[in-house]
Amino acid sequence: QAVVKLGARAVRAHSITYSIRAAVASAGTGGFDANLFWEDSLRRAAAAQILAERMNYEDPFEAFALGLTQNLGTLLLAVRLPHLGDALQGLREKPGRSREESERVLTGRSGTEEFEHARLAEILPEEIAFAVTHHHDPPEDDSRVARLTRLGRLADLLADVVQSQPKDFVVEQANTALGDAKIDVPLETLVDQIASRLIELADELDIRVGVQPSLGEVMVEAQNA
Repeated sequence: QAVVKLGARAVRAHSITYSIRAAVASAGTGGFDANLFWEDSLRRAAAAQILAERMNYEDPFEAFALGLTQNLGTLLLAVRLPHLGDALQGLREKPGRSREESERVLTGRSGTEEFEHARLAEILPEEIAFAVTHHHDPPEDDSRVARLTRLGRLADLLADVVQSQPKDFVVEQANTALGDAKIDVPLETLVDQIASRLIELADELDIRVGVQPSLGEVMVEAQNA
């Protein structure tokens, strides 16, 4: 039933994700908050699925699978280097590209490089593996995998609006990317939709998440800070 509803690619990615969750549950990650990591991953998955629906991408569930897996390398770093768990957790609020660079300085590899070294790309469907490893620098052609990769990058930027600092920078990045993608939905509407979808999916996938702020609440928090 899952294959019929979601498609083989998505089910394969979900199966791998469940396996990694189960393995990490019994492995130490030091001060790295694995549950918060899965909440952040689910936010990207919800964003990717919503964007896929709005951009008429062929398989929104494949986009969801990409969002759920595209930052797995960071979790794998914490599993391999639990003594650096606190430091890796401290990078959580950095925007995507900056976070990757800081991971490389801290551990010798970025999360993406850790993902590749772990050979997950050989297990995941080819399109998803490519999008994971290239979502910070997606290709510009109109192939299916290029469009999926750009979806992953945009989902990452939308998730950063909630997750990352400084807020004025990540909001400007998200708005610019939405304009480039010709998505004429206000950022505030998308953030609220992503929060609502995240809560629904968290219940389905048994992932504990906190209260999800609106864009207005995010900006008030930033102004207070």
